Amino acid sequence: MSAFSSLPPGQQDAILNSPALSPPAGVVPNFSDPPNFNAGCYAITSVCLVISTICVLTRLYTKFFLIKRLRIEDYLLIAAYGIYLGMIYCMYGLAAGIGFQVHQWDIPLKDLSRYLYVLHICANLHPTFILISKTAILLDWIHIFVPNGTRNFFFWTCRFLLFSTVIAYAAMLFVDNLICSPIQVLWDPFAEGSCFSRLSCAPLEALWNAPNNRTCRDPRTVMRIYTSTINLTSNFFILILPQRVIWKLHMPSKNKIGVSIAFTMGIVAIVASCFRVASASQLSSKDLTYVSASLLIWSLVEMTCSFLILCAPVAPRAWKSFRTLGDTSVVRPWVRTRSNPTIDELDPPWAPIRKALHKGPDYRKIDYNTPHAEKSSPSWPVDQDHGIMRTNEITSTIEDRSDSMVADQFVRIHPWAAER
Repeated sequence: MSAFSSLPPGQQDAILNSPALSPPAGVVPNFSDPPNFNAGCYAITSVCLVISTICVLTRLYTKFFLIKRLRIEDYLLIAAYGIYLGMIYCMYGLAAGIGFQVHQWDIPLKDLSRYLYVLHICANLHPTFILISKTAILLDWIHIFVPNGTRNFFFWTCRFLLFSTVIAYAAMLFVDNLICSPIQVLWDPFAEGSCFSRLSCAPLEALWNAPNNRTCRDPRTVMRIYTSTINLTSNFFILILPQRVIWKLHMPSKNKIGVSIAFTMGIVAIVASCFRVASASQLSSKDLTYVSASLLIWSLVEMTCSFLILCAPVAPRAWKSFRTLGDTSVVRPWVRTRSNPTIDELDPPWAPIRKALHKGPDYRKIDYNTPHAEKSSPSWPVDQDHGIMRTNEITSTIEDRSDSMVADQFVRIHPWAAER
């Protein structure tokens, strides 16, 4: 295509209006109304947008208004949501423009560069999102399941997953943007330049054999398969790591089951990651506009699952708050400034988990120097979160002494009567 500009205008127009890929035998290109998956794209993208938005607002509402404390993972969540909106915009743009999941021979060559440019943007948004969201998830897991000052197996596993995710997706961004020079070669079939495509040749001897004897794949395809596999592995560990801790907690089995279910949102992420790995392996196909659509869909589903995972720990607390919005005692702290927050405002929704992890004694120490403390040993279970600190026993006796009182009063008034 380097000599395209030197062709006559008529020949240039013929090339631009030709199919972007030669159709199979017996297939006629359809530029006006090609078969597509636009309706499905709109539906899936809209559902994912609604779910992710609810999750983000739920977590921010709980952390900002109820717990009144934001951590670094919450700021990472906001950044990830901004990147997610960019992915949503690209999905809607593809469906409204060229069409979603359209065969490449049904697209004119002049429109191919626009599709490839959007695909390149998505190829940068997804790894950036995964890098940020996985960091937020793992930091949140460490904060919930690791007591302060502890360096256990859970802590070091999360740290390893965090660093491996950062390295893998940073390498993916590096390869995606520096594999071609200039970068416009990635999406413009008429741009003059070159791409380094000898990173993935098989067999290894193909690197120095004659061109006719070697088979090399696009390094970007290899990197996407590599990072998708790492992402699948990290999703699996994110699913099982909390379960290992939850079922060792000192709490009733009913509570363990409830907490365990709340931390199983990673199952959907694992399913999406599996399909994404399968979709990434098909990117070597020449019909790129068709096979890349499934990769975009599963990437979006996987990104949405990250918000579900981050929302799961705070969802019970938010739901409890929503159910009591009509109570003035709950609304009152929001409409006026309070210098001393209550215990409910300070305790996060995962407080029972952290208390069980500390394995502290099941009693509260009582200061016996305080009055009436000697009768403060209740025989019933005490609520450890809002427990009874002291009990007082009061005995009240009523005695009818009306006759004796009258006699005493008579003697005090008439003392000489006692001498008779």
